[in-house]
Order: sequence, then C-alpha cells, then structure tokens
Amino acid sequence: MMKTILYILILTGFTISAIAQQTRPDTMKVQQLKDIVVTSRPPQVEHRSDKVIFNVQNSILASGSTVWDALRKAPGIQTNDNGQVTQGTKSMTVYIDGKQVQMTGEDLTAYLSGLPADNISKIEIMRTPSAKYDIQGGGIVNIITKKSKAQGFNGTINGAYTQATLGSQTAGGTFNYKQNKLNIYGNYGFTNKSIRRLMNAYTIYETPDSYSDWRSKRTIDPVNKSHSYQLGLDYDINPRQVFGFRVTGFNSNRETNSKIITNVFNDHVSSADSTLYTNGRSNGTSNNYSFNLNYK
Repeated sequence: MMKTILYILILTGFTISAIAQQTRPDTMKVQQLKDIVVTSRPPQVEHRSDKVIFNVQNSILASGSTVWDALRKAPGIQTNDNGQVTQGTKSMTVYIDGKQVQMTGEDLTAYLSGLPADNISKIEIMRTPSAKYDIQGGGIVNIITKKSKAQGFNGTINGAYTQATLGSQTAGGTFNYKQNKLNIYGNYGFTNKSIRRLMNAYTIYETPDSYSDWRSKRTIDPVNKSHSYQLGLDYDINPRQVFGFRVTGFNSNRETNSKIITNVFNDHVSSADSTLYTNGRSNGTSNNYSFNLNYK
C-alpha cells in the first residue's frame, strides 16, 4: 500500500510541472517600443589649449538678458560700468565674429547692453591670442553670433527693466531671412541706463596758523540713452565659400547730473562753519559706424 501512494505523488508532481511550462502561441503579446532619439550638447564651458569657450546658447543667460550680461558671467572675465573688460591684470579687447569692436568705455557697455544674448552662440576667451589678431600685450574676447540654418523668416523681440537705486530699460529685436544660398539678418537695440554713484571726499588744508577740514558728499547720476543696429547679408557661393556684407551703427547720448555738498570745519571745531552747494551738468554724444565686406 505504501508503494502505491508514493507512485501517485511522483506522477502528480510531474503533471503540475508540465502545466506550468505550457505556452499558448495565440495569446502572445508583442509591444513595440517608440523610437529613441539621442541628442548631445556641448558643455557650457570648454577648456582648450588656446582658449576657453563659454557656450551661451546652453546657458539660462540666453533668454531675457543682453550680451553685456553674458560677458559679465563669462569665466575669468571681470567688467565694470566704465566698460573695462579684464582677465586678472590683463586688459581684454572685444571682438564680434572676428572683427574688433571700435568702442571702449561706457560706449562699449551701452552697445553690448543693446544686443540680446539669445542672438549669440558662444564667447571665446583668448588670453594669448594668435598673431592674426595683432593685439599687443592683451587678450581677446571674441563674441560669436548665431547663424540661422532654417529656411524662411524668423525673429525675436525682447525687453527688460531693472531697478537699482534708479531704473534702467532695454528693448530690441532681431530678424533673419534665409532663402537657399541667401541669408539676410539684422538687429536693433535701445538702452536707457541710469545709475547713481555716491562718493565721499575729505580734504585738509593746514598751515602753521590755521586748520581747515572740508568734507564733501557727491551724488553723480549719469544717464546713457543709446541705439545700436546691424544689417548684414551672406551669400553661400558653395559649401566652402561665403561672401558677406555687414553695416553696424551706434548712437549714444549721455547726460550727467552731479550734486556736491561740502561742510567746512575750521580749527578743529566740531560744528561746520559753512556749507557749500555745487550743482553740475554735462552731456555728450557719440556716433560710431562700421562697414565690413568679407569673403571666406
């Protein structure tokens, strides 16, 4: 009796195993995966043997900011409101698409502040540029603009308002039209920049018989209104030869109001003997135009 029971158990276990492995072809499910597209972008900062490349188009700066804003964020670059561009102790000359920008100081600041950052591709920083740039003892910041490959017309409009002690506004736009081998492009920017500078000055006049301490507080409010514009044309003769023409203009009107309050203290007295009030105003204009024919 015991032998028969053992035989049945073995047979039952075999039957269950066979059922578990059984497959019905007419119930098989097939799922097709969607196409996978792999895209790559260059890093935001590239370090090469001869230069550092700041890929602005991969940065959040490309939207809603200006070329001057992007330049201020470029690695290793220092700027100020007077238009100075340096890398450490070395002065840097600004180029756009390999052509030197013939502006310095506040005009350079206003010009680059009128250009939208989304119109540039990258910024090349060359501390020791090659001989073709003909720069004596300085470095180069080369701003590379975008070249649209899409057929037809496209454009952008931008505007911004910033508030510090005083408010400033920028506005502008770009356009590009490409038809086969012909490409026409342009941009316009307006900047109304107002800043306030506060300065304190102390002057002591001393002789054997007298002592006078002059303490001045200066408030300087420069306002710069500028217009920058560019119109260009490129014609692709063949995939390796391009003929181009470009005209660039910049107009700036500057006005500076200043107020100086000077308290005069004589002979070490704690209260001022007199107070002097001085108001000043200065203005100036700047116009810059450049024309460029190129073949490469």
